[in-house]
Amino acid sequence: MGHRRWTELPLAGWESRTSESDRVSDGGWGLGLWLPIDFHMVEDFEDDSNPIVNTDYRFGVAPKFQYALGAKRRLGLRLLFGHESSHLGDEFSMAGKREFPNTFERINVSWEFLDVGLLDEDFNCLVWSVRLGITVSCDSTYYSVDSRSATESAVGPVTESSNWLDPYVGFDLEWEDPMGNWGVYLSGEARWRSVYDYHKADPAVGENRRLSVNVVSGLRKTGKGNALGRASFFVRFYCGVNPHGQFRNQRDYMQFRIGLRRIR
Repeated sequence: MGHRRWTELPLAGWESRTSESDRVSDGGWGLGLWLPIDFHMVEDFEDDSNPIVNTDYRFGVAPKFQYALGAKRRLGLRLLFGHESSHLGDEFSMAGKREFPNTFERINVSWEFLDVGLLDEDFNCLVWSVRLGITVSCDSTYYSVDSRSATESAVGPVTESSNWLDPYVGFDLEWEDPMGNWGVYLSGEARWRSVYDYHKADPAVGENRRLSVNVVSGLRKTGKGNALGRASFFVRFYCGVNPHGQFRNQRDYMQFRIGLRRIR
């Protein structure tokens, strides 16, 4: 499984003062509109046909506002209006029903949400930022329960979810030149995630929650990147609720990764 990460495509922007840098000038403010996109797929390479196990995707629109408190400090606000869906692969689902006729479940996760985030950034020798936010569901349930959807369960009736928000806090640290032409960064987030419960005895009772922690650290080449971006070596650790679609009923999911990614 891969790490979920938003890619944001800029659509439009405006600043109250022009600046040669890519940051809002001292005492100024800026507005922008972005198109966030996220796609995550799990594929089974051991099976001869390499079936798709699960596909998650998210997209939306995100207006942002930033104000410069000084030459080296910014305050930001982001509103993200988005949609998330998750679907198990057909081959995987057919095999699951055949091998586990009494326990197999296929849950149609699909919901709209609003994510509100506040950001405080400081651009000195040690670049740091702190963010607070909350993700609010705009639907009555995170997943479909009616017979017209793809949701099906051999365990019993699927009950609607009751929770409707997940708060989070995060930080980013970056040392730009501690190793010559290479910088070091550390990023983390703690989210109070809901644990999906598809068969609650009382549908009105809220789901349990689990603190989910994500930490990423790595190296990246400093200076201006080209159109393809810059290479970044990283390590990542995640512990908490499985963040992928209908598997969010797994509360003790853990992942450790070492890899290479492209950053701007």
